Amino acid sequence: MSQNNALEGSIPSLDPAFDPSSPDYDTPRARQKRKQLSKEIDKQLTQEERERQQKKRYTVLLLGAGDSGKSTFLKQLILVHGKGFTLQERIEFRYYILNNLVNSLRTIIDQIEHTGGSVKMDRKQLQRFQKFEVERNEVLPQDIVSSIWNLKGDEAVLKAIDDPTFYKDDTFSFFFNKLESVLKPMFTPSDEDVLNCRRVTEQITETFFEIKDAVWSMVDVSGQRDKRSRWTHYFDKNVSGVIFLVSCVGYCQVLAEDPTVNRMDDALELFTQLTHNTILKLDSIIVLLNKIDLLEERLQKYPIKQHYPKYLGQNDKKSWLEYLATEFEEAADPTRVRTRTFKTQATDTNLMKKIIVSVQQCVVERTTAEIGLA
Repeated sequence: MSQNNALEGSIPSLDPAFDPSSPDYDTPRARQKRKQLSKEIDKQLTQEERERQQKKRYTVLLLGAGDSGKSTFLKQLILVHGKGFTLQERIEFRYYILNNLVNSLRTIIDQIEHTGGSVKMDRKQLQRFQKFEVERNEVLPQDIVSSIWNLKGDEAVLKAIDDPTFYKDDTFSFFFNKLESVLKPMFTPSDEDVLNCRRVTEQITETFFEIKDAVWSMVDVSGQRDKRSRWTHYFDKNVSGVIFLVSCVGYCQVLAEDPTVNRMDDALELFTQLTHNTILKLDSIIVLLNKIDLLEERLQKYPIKQHYPKYLGQNDKKSWLEYLATEFEEAADPTRVRTRTFKTQATDTNLMKKIIVSVQQCVVERTTAEIGLA
């Protein structure tokens, strides 16, 4: 992701040899100049690649259940150690923001109707909204915008949003509460919007960062239940570290794939299976207890014991996070794996800068110890 831009501006734009509209563009001299520049660029790229190969390399797996914040963590790395996001990438995120908004509202409507309720909307208009598909690089039609605003004031929708038994992703409310800007025709997502945009990881992605004198490869895999079997393909590779993200507000939520399964139970079961898998040759795993910014509000609205009866502690942030840290530590195979836990908010860039530094130190220390240099 992070590449050297030393070649930018190296092509003399006013030179006829590099201007296809110039009558001298196809002369032997012009062709020779272009050929020479191409060789110089290839030489520079080869040198940069050689230097990159000589640097220390670390490969880190980003694991966790769906909606735990893996992709947000990766986006923070792009902001902190990459080049940030281009305008085209932001426009692509606009599509996902609008698509998530429409799909979430459709899901909420379906759940309301499934439980015997209804929304106050003309039947024809509702059918149009239910069938509508957001298109890339297209502005939302005015009638769809009107439907969203109608749903914003609908009592059944507002009640469903507050009901933890109704599935919705954690960032839905963030965008639903700023419709005035999101629904503008020329809406361009900010860094905060990009970080809060949920984009389901369907494929394994590998992103490279050059941090100081090392190259870091971050491998992000899907946390959805039907995609987890692909994780083991990476366990026997040269993995330097594993970061396992946990949504600390999952105690009052259910899986999108199976509404009978509590998200926290699923995360613990997944972590247990991961740390007992003998294919994974690691003696330590970093656990990030994520979404701490949402915890205070959730604790007030949804007391832990009402949704997670096995918890016997106090209904406060400190007690709950200490409980989770202990649960994940004890879930790991103590003869093989040690856990290192951090409390995080993946959407907070300043906090994540500190977390990223700590994570890097943990991985470097572990790798150094492994080769006997500690």
